[in-house]
Amino acid sequence: MASNHFISDLRTKFIVTIGPTCDNKDTLRELVKAGACILRNNFAHAQYDEYRQRVAWIREINEELGTNVQIQADIQGTNIRIGRLPNGHIPIIGGQTYTFVTNGGELGENDIPINDDHLHNEVKIGEPITFVDGALEGEVTAVDGHRITACLINGGILKERKSVNVPETHMNRSSITDKDRADIEFLVHD
Repeated sequence: MASNHFISDLRTKFIVTIGPTCDNKDTLRELVKAGACILRNNFAHAQYDEYRQRVAWIREINEELGTNVQIQADIQGTNIRIGRLPNGHIPIIGGQTYTFVTNGGELGENDIPINDDHLHNEVKIGEPITFVDGALEGEVTAVDGHRITACLINGGILKERKSVNVPETHMNRSSITDKDRADIEFLVHD
């Protein structure tokens, strides 16, 4: 474990995301002792009561250890994700073409749902599309109604609820959602 002296002399700041496996005071204390400088709360998942408890624990830990660990809150933003899959996941083979269907479209037997109402109106042929935070990469090859066809460059496992990203697509929507506004209001006034 790093000493408090070492932590206070760090020029590099370590941001650690808090999740279910470290959501208790003892584990947070160990993260701080190991050099965490900022503890990140992801509001795509964090609930308000969880956040309040984490803030209380971090303040107690700062008092106990003489540290000044900061608390970061990331708002969710526009969130495009894979929908429910029959087995919870689907194997993806690199070089093959897959069809994704947005909300409101009719799913065929081998189609993959995307939980979004507008993506089919925004994405264009030739644009990149990635999944699982960029682990699976592809290119849009066709758009027909709610159906988006893409050739995936590399393979792997695509699980439900995993991220969909279209880095070159012009999105015709606000990047701040109603949920984000509510979360910001909570963070400002809590």
